[in-house]
Amino acid sequence: MKKLTKIYLNNNEQINFIVLAVFIVSLIFGFAINSIAIFLILLVAILNRIVVKTGQLNKFVYILVIYFGLIIINSLIHGSFKEIPHYLVKFSPFIIFPYCLQQLILSKKKLNSLLYLYVGSILIYCLVGIVIQFQYRYQIGHEIWMSAGGWAFFAWNLTHLFDFHAPYLGMYISLAILFILKMNNWMFDTRTKRSVLLTSAYIFLFIFLFFIGVKNSILFNVLLLIGLIIYHFSKKQYLPILVVIILSAIIFTIVPKSYLKQRFNNIMTSTEISKIDFERYNLNKIHFETMFEYPFLGTGIKEYSKIIKERYLHSNFESGVKENLNAHNQFLQTTVFFGFIGLIILSIIFYIAFRSSIINRDYLFLLFLILSLSAMLTESIFVTQRGIVFFSFFYVFLFLNNKNRIAIL
Repeated sequence: MKKLTKIYLNNNEQINFIVLAVFIVSLIFGFAINSIAIFLILLVAILNRIVVKTGQLNKFVYILVIYFGLIIINSLIHGSFKEIPHYLVKFSPFIIFPYCLQQLILSKKKLNSLLYLYVGSILIYCLVGIVIQFQYRYQIGHEIWMSAGGWAFFAWNLTHLFDFHAPYLGMYISLAILFILKMNNWMFDTRTKRSVLLTSAYIFLFIFLFFIGVKNSILFNVLLLIGLIIYHFSKKQYLPILVVIILSAIIFTIVPKSYLKQRFNNIMTSTEISKIDFERYNLNKIHFETMFEYPFLGTGIKEYSKIIKERYLHSNFESGVKENLNAHNQFLQTTVFFGFIGLIILSIIFYIAFRSSIINRDYLFLLFLILSLSAMLTESIFVTQRGIVFFSFFYVFLFLNNKNRIAIL
């Protein structure tokens, strides 16, 4: 045992890095190893705590633990005793990551390496999608492939390849874009290499996101792209701007005009009520009515499906019943689940994070929060395990990544 402990102490940072690297790859590709990786993170963190004896835990990130406590307490109040083990597993990242990521000690270089690994995995994912698209081209013929429907199928097929819901994949790619902007200089020896490689990767992901993203993620990245061009112009870095213009011109020349027109109309047109707009209207209306009927304790997670299904039937909302739709708004979903106390806690999660990122001028963390907030306005990301793991991991990871921050709590 002493020999094993000595080996661990000598390789502490390497072990921490390997465990987190495995987790990040499994997070993107959706392997079954994802759950095993979370367990390994917990195991290594406990070992770190025993052997290394790091300092006090940061109180900031424990707001997620409070949210987890609300879930369990609310379930007990509503008598969902049999569901407690299920909730403990599903929502465990809200406890695991605030504890674990403070125990896993890594150098700045290895922390940056994890960001590059994340971006690289996303790029591989997108390249797989391109291969699929060209295979699809030979199956159906060039003319159909170059139509709006052909490219729409591409977006649909890619997101289902690894069981990704399109808004979630858009959120993952958006974060990869933010990481590219964060990349430090130690990877490249000249400014020219950095500018060409990073800007090329950014444009590749941005254009790819355009095909599979929803309105909020597309608009978020359009604004980010404009900001990037303005930043380089202010720094008199004209090469990245030239790369942006050339790559954009090439991509938008290749992509079918009918598809671009369709995507543009979907983003900008607000006068025509589409099927999706009609569904969102019904979802908002029914969930707001439910929220005000259960304002204090909410419906509880277990009773939610039964209550909402009855309301869908009463309102003749067939697609809601058939597809078992949730609120598609995390703030609304949380309020229906747990009452207004849930909304308050979720708002505090964002308030203290925004305040911290602004005071510490941590722009990567700030942009991550804006990205997450925009996603939560159109998706109930805490309903799925993938959404829970994504937000709780990077919420804590990005906060702790800045070692020089000012204490907030």
